[in-house]
Amino acid sequence: MFCSKCGGNLQEGTVFCPSCGTKVSGGAGPAQEVPKPAAQDNVESGIPLSASPDVLHKKLVSLMCEAPNLPLDFFDKAEVIREERYCVPAYCFHCNGTESFNYEVANERSQVVVRNNGEKSWEETRKHKEWTPSSGNASVRQTVFSSGNRKMAPHIEKLYAYFDPKKLVGVGELAFPADVNTLNSDLPQTAAFNEFAAPRIEQELKKKAREIISKQNTTGLSMGGANIQKEIVRVFLGLYHIIFKYDGKEYSVWMTGDGQNAYHEGMPEDTQRKRILEEKVKNIPAEEKWYDSHKFLKTGLLTFGMVMCIIFGVIFIAPFVAGIMYISRDPTAIIAILLMPLSVTGAILIGIRRSKKKRKYYAEQKEWEEASRIPRERCLKDIEDFKQELPNTIQRFKSQKKALRGIYESVSGNASAF
Repeated sequence: MFCSKCGGNLQEGTVFCPSCGTKVSGGAGPAQEVPKPAAQDNVESGIPLSASPDVLHKKLVSLMCEAPNLPLDFFDKAEVIREERYCVPAYCFHCNGTESFNYEVANERSQVVVRNNGEKSWEETRKHKEWTPSSGNASVRQTVFSSGNRKMAPHIEKLYAYFDPKKLVGVGELAFPADVNTLNSDLPQTAAFNEFAAPRIEQELKKKAREIISKQNTTGLSMGGANIQKEIVRVFLGLYHIIFKYDGKEYSVWMTGDGQNAYHEGMPEDTQRKRILEEKVKNIPAEEKWYDSHKFLKTGLLTFGMVMCIIFGVIFIAPFVAGIMYISRDPTAIIAILLMPLSVTGAILIGIRRSKKKRKYYAEQKEWEEASRIPRERCLKDIEDFKQELPNTIQRFKSQKKALRGIYESVSGNASAF
């Protein structure tokens, strides 16, 4: 049985409606659809409870899938046990807000200063900032919804605060199912506006002021006090409260009447997997570098010896050539003939030794880097595989098209429910 004025639930034998105080005429009757809000209540529109089970199931699953540490057996053991439906009186505030603001803007200034050291003088140009007081005005137009029931105020705030008013339906279409829980209006519109709507408009005005001065170098922004003109429309907003159970504990999800917006009050969390992942990340081998634990390649002496051999070869090349061409008996030419091949041979031998040392060094470096890289890469891959277990579980659940256990099991096989 329901109140003919406000639509509130009435128990058998009720004489006065607990929501609005209306005297109830007649006895208890069978459950019926909640009457459409009467014109005298000034309710013009609202959001009915129009979401189908597949829409609710899809939104519920999407919230579950966003949980970062969901247990891997969640979809096998979770059960949706209850769906509560609420009709919440609320206010739609169409606001036009304006507010002045003050700030200081920086201006670059240059000043020429004459300096001297007793012998000569010169000019210096100094630059500095001057902060000039300035002001402006911000304005916004915004529609804000606020609850008319204090108990439901946090849920309306999260789900409906910036709801699109174009989605409201007229009173003629605003019908609720017979089992809806219609709440009383115990939050006056002035209190609802001051507590919930006005702070949001003030926040938007401050955001607008920051946008206006964003291209300037400013400081000390202060708002002067908002002037908010408003039009008020009384509405009824539908709320779904869905309760599911996992591992003996109940969890809550709240949704708008169309099932398009939702939030949860906590999701199951596998703390053991979370700790394991944290340990794996903590134990990732550090990225080591060869030069951190090994000596640099030292070939300075060999390089010096090779260079000296080349220099000696260049020094002796002219006498060597002269000795070969003229077969001179000059002792210098004979010495050059002997030393030139030795210098060249020495340079070649030293170069070969230097090259071997470098090849050995770089081979050891490559081998060491490979040996140190593999454990790190294995660790990172192990972490990635561990993280991927939950997405794989979610994908398997969705691909099977088998609904969560409980009151929404009938949507199994319906692709739009996943």
